[in-house]
Amino acid sequence: MRDNGLSLNQRIGALYRFVKEESVQLSSGSPSKQGYDFEDRASRKIHDLMQGYGVTLRPPRTELEYPSFSGIKHPFDNIFIHEKVLYPIECKTTFHQIEHLYAFNGKILDHALGLRIHDIALRMRGIFLSTTELGESARVYAFSYGIIPIDPVAAPLEYMIETVHEDDSLRQQLVELNERVTAYAPDVLNSAESRNGLKLEQAFSHFFRSWRAKGYA
Repeated sequence: MRDNGLSLNQRIGALYRFVKEESVQLSSGSPSKQGYDFEDRASRKIHDLMQGYGVTLRPPRTELEYPSFSGIKHPFDNIFIHEKVLYPIECKTTFHQIEHLYAFNGKILDHALGLRIHDIALRMRGIFLSTTELGESARVYAFSYGIIPIDPVAAPLEYMIETVHEDDSLRQQLVELNERVTAYAPDVLNSAESRNGLKLEQAFSHFFRSWRAKGYA
C-alpha cells in the first residue's frame, strides 16, 4: 500500500474540512433530492479526496467484499483501509435521523463479526459524516462503539489534536481522550462493562469548548 506519511488524524481533518464546505454549498431542492444529491456527490468526492492521502480505497458505494455474520454483503458510501483497519464511511445530509447511525453501525458489526468468524486479520471503525450538527445523543452512541462522528459544527478530536500547539496542555488532554474513545469492531463487543459513551461525550464537549475558547477553531 502506498503511504504519503500522513497520519489518520490528518485524513480525518480532511473529511472534516470537506463536510464544512459541503454544509455551505448544498444545493436547494426537496429533502429527498437534496439528500440523494449530497450522498452521491459526496461519495465520489471523498473517494477522490482520499486518493491523495495514502490509503487503500474501495470504489464508492460498493459492497464490502469481506464476509459478514449474516451472509449479506453490505454497501457503504466509501471504504478505505489503513494499518489493517477497514474504515467504512457513511455520508448523510441535513435530513438524516439517528436511526441512520444505528443502521450504519449494524452493518459494521455484521461484517466485523464475519471477519472474526473467518479469522481475517482486519478490524473495523466507522466514520459518520453529517452536514449538520449530530447532537449529544448521536455522539454518545458513536463514542460508545468507537465510530468517528464528523459534522461541520463540532470538530472531531483528531482534527483538534492536529491544530493545538505542541506546548499547550490541551493537546495531551485531547490525545488521552482520543485513546479512550478509540475502539474497533468486533473488539468493542468483548467489553464486560459499558464504555459509558455519555462520559466520553461530556469530556469531548468540555475540551471542544476549551479548544474554541483558545482560538483554535
